[in-house]
Amino acid sequence: MLLLGRKSAGERVASLLVEFAERSPEDNVAFPLTRQQMGDLLGLSLETVSRELSKLKARGLITLSVKHFRVEDEACLRQRAA
Repeated sequence: MLLLGRKSAGERVASLLVEFAERSPEDNVAFPLTRQQMGDLLGLSLETVSRELSKLKARGLITLSVKHFRVEDEACLRQRAA
């Protein structure tokens, strides 16, 4: 979460997902926050969070369901978060 102000929207969302995944013992990670709460935390709108999640899904980095996500390509997600 360090230096989020200097990251793009995509980098912010990816960073948060990496953090959630690191804290979860499960492969299917529960979203501990709503998308609105994620946006508030990251300084982004709900629409931007949803758009960035969709982009990560389209690139094959994650799979999404309503309340869970799964990291499919950890190396690329971490690179996106950098």
